[in-house]
This record gives sequence, C-alpha cells and structure tokens, in this order.
Amino acid sequence: MKRAMFVVGLIIISSTAWAAENRKLGTIGPPPRQSPQRQASGEGLPPLPLPATPLRRSEPKAEPAGPLFVGKLMYGDYQDYMPNPGDVDNLLRHVRTNLDVWYGHQMMSVDEVAEIYKQGKTCEVPMLYMTGYQPFEFTAEQREGLRQYLLDGGTLVGDATLGSEQFARSFRTQVAMMFPKRKWSLLQPDHPLLRSYYGAQTARYFSISKGVGSMVKGPPVLEGMNIAARTAIVLSPYDMTCGWDGFYAPPAEARVPDAPRTKATAPDDAVRLGINMVAYVAAERRFGKAQARTRTSEACEARAFRTDVYSVFQPARARHA
Repeated sequence: MKRAMFVVGLIIISSTAWAAENRKLGTIGPPPRQSPQRQASGEGLPPLPLPATPLRRSEPKAEPAGPLFVGKLMYGDYQDYMPNPGDVDNLLRHVRTNLDVWYGHQMMSVDEVAEIYKQGKTCEVPMLYMTGYQPFEFTAEQREGLRQYLLDGGTLVGDATLGSEQFARSFRTQVAMMFPKRKWSLLQPDHPLLRSYYGAQTARYFSISKGVGSMVKGPPVLEGMNIAARTAIVLSPYDMTCGWDGFYAPPAEARVPDAPRTKATAPDDAVRLGINMVAYVAAERRFGKAQARTRTSEACEARAFRTDVYSVFQPARARHA
C-alpha cells in the first residue's frame, strides 16, 4: 500500500515538474521594451599611455527605477500567467506620461505573498495584478495570504486575457472562497474608479474573432468587490492587456488557437481604464492602510474587553457556585 502511494506521489510530482518545464509564457503579446542603455562617453575608449590622462566627459546614467507599485502574480503549474509580457510596463509608461508619476513593477509569486503573511509580515506592494486565459485554482495557504493582503489595504486586479470566461470564472470563484459573505457587483458609471483621472463613461469593445469590424460602444464593464468603503478587488472580464500593449488582439486563428475569445477593449479605452485603476489604487492606499490599522485596534480592544468581563464575573460565579 505504501509502495503504491509512493508511486502515485512520484507520478504527480513528475507530471507537475513536466508541466512547469513545458509551460509556454508570452504566447500572445510582444516582449517588453528594453530600457535604453547609457554609459559615460569615456567608458568605451582605450586608455592612453601614461602619463597622459584624458579628460572624460560624463553623460547621465540611466535613471533609477520608480517605487514598486505593481506586482504581477505568477500562479499555477501550467498556466500562461504572462501572455502579454510587456503589459504592465507599457501601462506604467502611460501612467508616467499622463500623471507624471513614475511607478515600478516586478514579478511576484503567489507563494511569495502567502509566505510573507505566514511569517507575520506585511506585503507593501499597493497593487497585485494577474492575467491569463486558462482556469486556475489557489491553495488554501495562497488564498489566506491574498486575503490578508487585501485586508491590509492591498488591491487585487484581474484581467481575462482574450475575454476568457474560464479565467474570469476561476477568479470569481477563488475570491468568493476568500470572502464568502461578500458579493461581486458591476461598477456603476459614477464609481470613483471610473472618474479617478479620466471620465470613463463609455468604452469600446470589439469581437476578437471578427477583428475590429464588430465594434460595440457602451458603459465600461468592470466588476468589483468592496472591503469597507473601497473597491479592493477588480476584475475586467474583457481583455485590456492587449490594449496596454497598443495592439488589437490577434485573430482567432493566430498565436493561441485553443484560447477562448469573446471581447476585448479597444487600446485607447484600455489605457484610460488602466490609468484610472492605478490612480484609484494610489488614492485609496492610505485609506486602506488606515482601515487595516483600525480593524487591528478594534480586534485588540475586543479581546481586552472580553478578558476584563471574564475577570469581573469570574469571582461572582465562584461565589455563587
């Protein structure tokens, strides 16, 4: 029996390792743009014979990276968690151009977030972003880590690449398991996120299978879940990442033929909605952190109150025993 269980476990581990090794990333969009490499003008010149000392004219080096604002989540065993590798980088470039604010980003594993809270620490990245077109499922520890991150003032944004209903359904399910008593709602046109920078009252969506020929214009389609008085979780059921990369999603027969396709956001509107998301998260960050401290303080006071009540009534109960 033990031998059979060992063999089954070995098969599972081997299949997981095979899936990880054969995972295909960046299956849709182009790679991210490379930052320009700068060097001092004298660095490429050979040294002159002594005692001559050349006067070197220095040029400015590459500017430092902006403060970390977005963590792009790596998740699953086989899923393409970055179908558009340059999406976040391009979005933050648009943010810098329009808001004159330079934010940084990095890849983060969902296990890394879970481990941070398992150690009693706090993830200070204001926004976690995940995208994809395949179904997925978090472990219990991963869900608990993300739940604590959201309660601590963080924001989770999901984008269904190529309008994948499988990804959107998985995202809703996993979030519902974190907060079973909270409900999803469609963001209304007067929601602060849709007014944080641009007045995004309408957005253009097009059918991926038919290209740009079937454009539809209507209210932005974004789903959200509130924690206290802020929308801490946002889901775009229609593709925005291709728009951040500045191109219309590929036709049905190109690149990823097995990926589900419904609607995607036109590039200009996708950029505007993305900028609004970043502006909203930045504006609500301080409130979210304050709410987290208030919740922690109230929990401590409640525990202290229960202890005081117990200490008062315990002698009385002993006298009447």
